[in-house]
Amino acid sequence: MNLAEDPRWRRFNDHGFHCRCCGKSFSGIFDLAYDHPDPWLHGSFRDNYGDDVRVGGDILGSDICIQGDDYFVRGLIEIPILETEKRFAFGVWSTLHKDNFEAYLKAYGTQDELLIGPCFGWLANNLPHYGNGGFLKTEVIFRGGGQRPRVNVWDESSTLKRDQENGISFDQLLDLYAVAGTDIRPHLLEG
Repeated sequence: MNLAEDPRWRRFNDHGFHCRCCGKSFSGIFDLAYDHPDPWLHGSFRDNYGDDVRVGGDILGSDICIQGDDYFVRGLIEIPILETEKRFAFGVWSTLHKDNFEAYLKAYGTQDELLIGPCFGWLANNLPHYGNGGFLKTEVIFRGGGQRPRVNVWDESSTLKRDQENGISFDQLLDLYAVAGTDIRPHLLEG
């Protein structure tokens, strides 16, 4: 059966469908995001009600983080969903060299971001299902115009790199959601 014929896919993308057990409805693919890099020691951005977290010289904002001599930017690892034009994304943090970080700050939110990089970094989040422990080699590509940077995984041995390049099935997407604590499969049964 192709994806277009899969009733779970149709329900997943149907705003009018409601789960028979709880009434939950869906609007399609949703991303999984981290509000801070794993090495960050001072609490989460979310717990600070969306305000920057500042502790001494360390700072965590919605898109940047500085902790001691470490510099991080928030970006997206985008993964195509097979048989669709859609993409799932992990909102992750990657390290950047100080010079690249400062260039990004200077160009932040403008088309001048396109003049930076691509830049080398290290993934700073442990992603469920991939068990990478973080610290995979990455390439950070700035897109300008207020878009978060794209983060490409470079580590040839990583399943994450393979999935980013080749895509994943709808069932693999459902597995990712389940491992991250949001198992929606039971909600996609006939209503």
